[in-house]
Amino acid sequence: MTRRLTIRIIICLITAILAFKFGSYIGNGEQANFPGDVWEWLLFTGWPSYLAPAFCGILLIAVTILCRDFRMDSSATAMGLWLLPIIAGLVGLLNTTETDFATQWMLHFLGAFAFCATVWLAAGNDRGFLPVLAAAIGTVGIIACLQGWYQHFIGLEEARNFAIKQMTEKGLIITPIILAKMEQTRIYGNYIDPNVYASHLLFCMPFSLYTLYSAGRKMEQPKLSSAVMTAIGAVLFLCALFWTGSRGAAIGLAAGVAVAAWSLKSVRNWRWRWCLPAIAAFGVVALAAAFILLKSR
Repeated sequence: MTRRLTIRIIICLITAILAFKFGSYIGNGEQANFPGDVWEWLLFTGWPSYLAPAFCGILLIAVTILCRDFRMDSSATAMGLWLLPIIAGLVGLLNTTETDFATQWMLHFLGAFAFCATVWLAAGNDRGFLPVLAAAIGTVGIIACLQGWYQHFIGLEEARNFAIKQMTEKGLIITPIILAKMEQTRIYGNYIDPNVYASHLLFCMPFSLYTLYSAGRKMEQPKLSSAVMTAIGAVLFLCALFWTGSRGAAIGLAAGVAVAAWSLKSVRNWRWRWCLPAIAAFGVVALAAAFILLKSR
């Protein structure tokens, strides 16, 4: 029991760290490789990308030591799929002239494989692990979503005023281009790019909504509470996705809703079910057009 609890804690902790401290990892951020100020680096700024695969590797070693049972079954195929980017990346690494950039992506692939292997090992030794991990991902997604709300109503304005104040005190000229960048209203959370932040919200959204639904089921009047909690979560995420201004996220959301609807038995047995692909395609085009029109004003 102690080993299982230890494994759950360290994996969920690394999951949170990857989400909050490596927000610019996928987007190839410009964070420094070494901190100028240790406390600022630890608490406020993003961490250098090379630490992410290092953490995942250490995590894999720790869980391998703690786990007692190693079973090779069909589930290992899903973990093995993460070897494909590594193999493909090796070919590119041997032929590239941009070694530094290619090495960073190779480390990214190695870290992803190490993390997936860790989850596979933990799930094989603890049947209750995957629901715990799903709840951790859902909780992280809710926090990231609330960060976007804060940024939309308060954070962007604070950052803009601070930047203008600093430039004015230093006697720097605020050009129209710099001013235009400061005036942008797309939220990005802990990520350097709104599109990357939107993809994070999109992937976490199902886990977060289920986490809220499960929390509602434990309250008084579980049916009403779970419905209200889920509805609140949906509003939070949909608004945050809209404020990112990501058209790709809108298309992905529409496609995800269409696939989820198609998986329902009542929908599959519907007489006019073959009209659904056309409706889904129209919805994707309509959402993309709405984003373009609203953001162009």
